Amino acid sequence: MKKLVLFLFVCLYPTFQTLAQEGWIWQNPLPQGNNLNEVCFVDANTGFVLGGNLTFMKTTDGGDSWSYITVPTNRTINGIYFNDENNGTAVGNYGTILKTTNSGLTWTTQTSGTTFNLGEVQFTDMNNGAIRGSYGLVLRTTDGGQNWFSQVIDNENYLFDMSFADPNNGLIVGTIGTVWKTIDGGVNWFKQPSGLTNDLGAVSFIDSNNATIVCSGYDSIWSPYGKILKTTNGGINWINQSIVPYVELFDVSFIDLNIGSVLGYNYDLKKGEILRTTDGGQNWTNQITETSLWLRKVQLIDTNSGIIVGKKGTILKTIDGGKNWISKSSGPIFNINSISFVNENYGTAVGDSGKILRTTDGGENWLNQNSGISIHLVDVDFVDENVGTAVGIQGNIIKTLNGGQSWVSQMNGLNAHLQGVSSTNANNGTAVGYVLLTHEGIILRTTDGGQNWIQQSIGTLPALFGVFIINSDVGTVVGDDGTILKTTDGGQSWNNQISGTNRPLAKVTFVNENIGFAVGYFGIIIKTTNGGQNWINQTSGVTTVLTNVSFSDENNGIVSGWGGTILRTTNGGTNWIKQFSPTTTNFYDVCLIDTNIGYVAGGVGTILKTTNGGFVTDVEEISNTRLLRPDDYLLFQNFPNPFNPSTKIKYHIPEFSFVTLKLYDVLGNEVATLVNEEKSAGEYEVEFNTVKNNWYPAWVPDLSSPRPARLRDQLHIGPGWYRFP
Repeated sequence: MKKLVLFLFVCLYPTFQTLAQEGWIWQNPLPQGNNLNEVCFVDANTGFVLGGNLTFMKTTDGGDSWSYITVPTNRTINGIYFNDENNGTAVGNYGTILKTTNSGLTWTTQTSGTTFNLGEVQFTDMNNGAIRGSYGLVLRTTDGGQNWFSQVIDNENYLFDMSFADPNNGLIVGTIGTVWKTIDGGVNWFKQPSGLTNDLGAVSFIDSNNATIVCSGYDSIWSPYGKILKTTNGGINWINQSIVPYVELFDVSFIDLNIGSVLGYNYDLKKGEILRTTDGGQNWTNQITETSLWLRKVQLIDTNSGIIVGKKGTILKTIDGGKNWISKSSGPIFNINSISFVNENYGTAVGDSGKILRTTDGGENWLNQNSGISIHLVDVDFVDENVGTAVGIQGNIIKTLNGGQSWVSQMNGLNAHLQGVSSTNANNGTAVGYVLLTHEGIILRTTDGGQNWIQQSIGTLPALFGVFIINSDVGTVVGDDGTILKTTDGGQSWNNQISGTNRPLAKVTFVNENIGFAVGYFGIIIKTTNGGQNWINQTSGVTTVLTNVSFSDENNGIVSGWGGTILRTTNGGTNWIKQFSPTTTNFYDVCLIDTNIGYVAGGVGTILKTTNGGFVTDVEEISNTRLLRPDDYLLFQNFPNPFNPSTKIKYHIPEFSFVTLKLYDVLGNEVATLVNEEKSAGEYEVEFNTVKNNWYPAWVPDLSSPRPARLRDQLHIGPGWYRFP
């Protein structure tokens, strides 16, 4: 039986190439922004990386450019290994084994004889290979995969990593100090004592005698640490070489008996950690890296060259033994909350910590702009190529008259979080949000280009999130509890409209004075054809949070949402089709320029572009069934957000498991155990109530697990402010 443990840590402080040019294409970060979990280079130039959402890429120039590889399956691929540039094997869930002999252009299916998930594959030559699977399963082949022989070597512990020194000698490590060894190519496995109770995360086997293991744990005050262990007698004894405080170690790679690297994440410095030895581990030297992200996998190619991959698409390379680690991925990774295009070339994106990006070439290049502030910007609206306004938390409003070359503060310090802004020209604009303490809605209006923002009278209403102004007189606002307000006199009066729902409405857009759409929580899409006198519910086909909606005409529209959701209609919303998305990152905004050109933007700096309306014509190459895969472990974002006094957390498990879901504070104190029992495969929801648990923070949760690469790695929830998010 599999045991799944989810830890929810609560902190108390607030020129790349692709093969396919259809559908939605990455513009930022590049080459893409999904977590990368596996790397396999066959020489200093040719290599392959594997990551979330079926991300599979190849480089032939040392990582300067990348092309996508498509595999003929919708199941998660967990491991890859290439003997050379052409011959490779990929393994995944439900016993998936695929083989290529032409560098991934085509794949053939091999018979595994199991439906267990397969996590890792390694070959020592063209014929001899092994696969590590779930439930203690190990497969081996001696004929290049034509036949795979299976055995279960451990039905009590997770097996995390595998390394073969040669066709005969191999090691597998796992939970609670587990070490398994074979000396006959995997025909027989025997357990070795490690002397540890830590979970052993990774192993590098150099020859029949020498191997290195890395592991992590927590001390008596719940501070993390990493350990490096070595054996020189084939695992009879394991010697502790180093203890690294505040660091969780994830991987290890040795190129020979002396030169090796380990990597992980330093919680004290909040950055990736790289250590290197040139004397077999007697001494470990910290190498400099500027990344603040978790580093997952390292492969040393030769004594000078090495590759590291990690979170949010991180790719690092060294050609000088690690003296310098150069990023082969590019682009900012802050959350982008809003994006505004005035035509197919000119666009602006705003996000967390006052960050602003600008493009004048349709997203080929995104350049940083200086906003002059460091608070979160939530919405932006441009009326032409030069004039734009952005709003954010703490009542901040900034404006530019020169395309963002300079931004001027028009308001700050207001006791409210502003969530939406809409302008009809350089002078007239409306901003909406809510008062901090009461969460009552607020509407601000300017008629002089923002020199003065006047609060308009709306009475006591819930928080407001979205606004769309059609002309100087007519506009619509949406918000919490299904609130819809309309003005026909420039905001002197706002009249309630019946939305037909009590669910939060995130954003609203109008094609003309009569036809409009609004979206919100639980997949809600509503439409009006008479200026809001009647709002009719449309079938979205999803239940996630929908964050924004954009129409280029009466028929063509796109909706963005959490979990990488993209919905498309070509008939005014009569039918909404879920489009293939190359990521499961939350999308926060969408902009459709015409029937073909559109953009979506969201978490970790994600910007995607389509030039064909988001459609993928080759359904065999990219199938929409990838949008929801039953073989994923997922922890979804909580709802509501923020919450008082309770919130619900949903999770999905693909197989029968023992599930533990716990809440910790930053000191490692357990706040609550939400789940601690056996669960069948499926989707579940659990409630956390602050009153029952006598605990009420402003919080940003962080998800971890014994095998974090298999789970959604992090959930970000803005402390003390609504994000449609």
